[in-house]
Amino acid sequence: MTIARPLRRIVLATCLAVAPASLAAQDAAHWQRITILGELWAEVTFAHPWLTGGTTAWDAATVAALDATLRAPSDSAFSAIVGTLLATLDDPATTRLVPAAIGDATVTSAPARFAREGRIGVLQASDPLATFDPASQAAFTQASRDSADRLVLDLRGAAPAESYGTAILNGALEPVLRSVLDTTVTGAAERRRVAYGFDNVGAFSSGQYRMALETGAAPRLTPLPRAQPRELVVVLNRFSVVPPALGALQQAGRARVVVEGSAPFAVVQEHPLPDGSVARIRVADLVLPDGRSGEVVADTVTAAGRGVAVARALAWARPAPAAAAVGPATATRVALTNPRTGALPDQATRLFAALKFWHVIDRYSPYLDLLETPWAVTRDTLLRRFAAADDSLAYARAVADAAIRLHDGHAYVAGGAYTSTLLPSGMPAIQVRLIEGRPIVTRIFAPEAAVGVQVGDEVLRVDGQPVAGRIADLRALISASTPWGLDDKVGLSLLAGPVGDSVRIVLQGASGASRPVVLPRRHEDYTTLYHRERDSEVIREVAPGIGYADLDRLEFAQVDSVFRRFANAEAIVFDMRGYPNGTVWQIAPRLAGRVAVVARFLTPAPGLPSPEPGSLAFVQQVTPETDVARRYRGRTMMLMDERSQSQAEHTGLWLRAANGTLFVGGPTSGANGEITSVSLPGGYTIGFTGQGVTWPDGSQLQRRGLQPDIAVAPTVAGIRAGRDEVLEAAIAAVRARRR
Repeated sequence: MTIARPLRRIVLATCLAVAPASLAAQDAAHWQRITILGELWAEVTFAHPWLTGGTTAWDAATVAALDATLRAPSDSAFSAIVGTLLATLDDPATTRLVPAAIGDATVTSAPARFAREGRIGVLQASDPLATFDPASQAAFTQASRDSADRLVLDLRGAAPAESYGTAILNGALEPVLRSVLDTTVTGAAERRRVAYGFDNVGAFSSGQYRMALETGAAPRLTPLPRAQPRELVVVLNRFSVVPPALGALQQAGRARVVVEGSAPFAVVQEHPLPDGSVARIRVADLVLPDGRSGEVVADTVTAAGRGVAVARALAWARPAPAAAAVGPATATRVALTNPRTGALPDQATRLFAALKFWHVIDRYSPYLDLLETPWAVTRDTLLRRFAAADDSLAYARAVADAAIRLHDGHAYVAGGAYTSTLLPSGMPAIQVRLIEGRPIVTRIFAPEAAVGVQVGDEVLRVDGQPVAGRIADLRALISASTPWGLDDKVGLSLLAGPVGDSVRIVLQGASGASRPVVLPRRHEDYTTLYHRERDSEVIREVAPGIGYADLDRLEFAQVDSVFRRFANAEAIVFDMRGYPNGTVWQIAPRLAGRVAVVARFLTPAPGLPSPEPGSLAFVQQVTPETDVARRYRGRTMMLMDERSQSQAEHTGLWLRAANGTLFVGGPTSGANGEITSVSLPGGYTIGFTGQGVTWPDGSQLQRRGLQPDIAVAPTVAGIRAGRDEVLEAAIAAVRARRR
């Protein structure tokens, strides 16, 4: 078969071109059809072995199908749309089968049986789960030892076979197939798409995710010691368990195939449609060692119930047709995003955006079990909200709401009206944190751009809006793993607005008097706001016998200086209130006295066969420094709070595993694991955590964060007095141990 053909333009029947009703008024049948299209899109996008090029014309065809579905007057009209959609792939195995062509079972489940009809032996095996029945075992044994000149294998199934049934029936059939051979035959191996996390290159994606076409082991059939080479004909229907070496036997001229019904044979997933037809989607290729297709093809197609009769009369001497080479199709890239930032995509495209986001998260989020609302329930909510968005701001809010439902501190939103209007990146040269529930200025980056502002001031109004209202608005736009993580993000964004504009704020100082201030906004993002938490020395002695290193600013080249300077110190305080530079990978081995597990990882891997299906699990360990003289044996503490997220939290896991470092401060954000992102029509990107991370014992970190051993939070009074109450608590704890 030819598989490198371009996707055809979708053409929908003109009889469907009637005026669409408001989707909000559509009945349940319309929503069901839209949901089915999403399932078909996801199956093809994430599993079909020919689509390996990312966003393709398949997406555009799906949008066109959604648009037609909004006007579909009946289930049969919708199924016709599905058939046209699947036809764009030019894959005979990915198609819609109407009831008359499905070829439903004409046999009933029963133990296998063998019978001789002159010089022909007939083995019937319709029920995989009856394989271990004594009668079945006797039938398989008799078929493998019988001296008939020709053998008919009637493998027509009575119902779809599960993986277990498939495996045991293929095991029972193996000696039967070996009995007809005089030479070794290597069968076809399955080639599947396996994804290790969601591979999507974006500005804020961490990487380390990938998708690959992976080929499994090929089955090998060797002749039985007293095998009798003979002709073989196999009868199949759509429910048959197809022996993995049958394609190779067919191409070698050792087997002929009779099929009841018209369904092509391939590794497929079936999806029932409302009118009784079936959508079949290829999910793997069968590949011979020389690269040719190992799929079984019908030498003869018969009507239901005629397979065995035709098999008896089939002339097996005709040569088998040559097989086509197998390889991924060339994917045509298309632009689904409106080039005008903030523009509103049409309704069908918005529905596609909701479906795409839901299915990406459904397959690739490691944290679905931590959501407050079951993800299956959320699909309908997303579809209705995306469909109802009647302007660009409403659509941006729908995208933000989708991200918020992940309860993930990594679930950022970028692009479209979200970035241009709802939450632009312009910020004044000050930092605000929610301290004791109040928005307090905690840092001034550029005094010349913050005239009239003092550290410790409380923000009362922003651009004329009371601050409580501004905070409430931001909570509806920002995703976070924990309430305290949300506080951190709200504080960062409190004064955000268009770059080059000015923000009008009303401040209140310690005296209680309020004053207005106007500050210019300049471009900032979360990356540049990190590493600005403090301006004291990065490495210093904070009390006699107590060293300090600010991991928010410490560089690799400075790590050795920390241990040289504090080699004999009683304790070292590592300040992780911010975001690190990866230095813990150098620090932890110099603290560890033994090999210890740091964390456990779980990456979703759809398509990967494994003990835990669809996931890749591994552990991370810390190994002690080989030069024992370089090891630090004093006590260590890590300062942390809601600003500590992701690699900052992972730094805590490393330090705790290395030597039991104590945590001082507040709980961390609760979002750890490599980030990935999904792009949506309208120019939007939503990030999310694509890798699960837990404590070494498997206990939860996401949505919980690291919890302090010594809990202490800053106060408004302490900030106004210039105190670092968290660092003071760490120093006091070290001194208390001396007593």
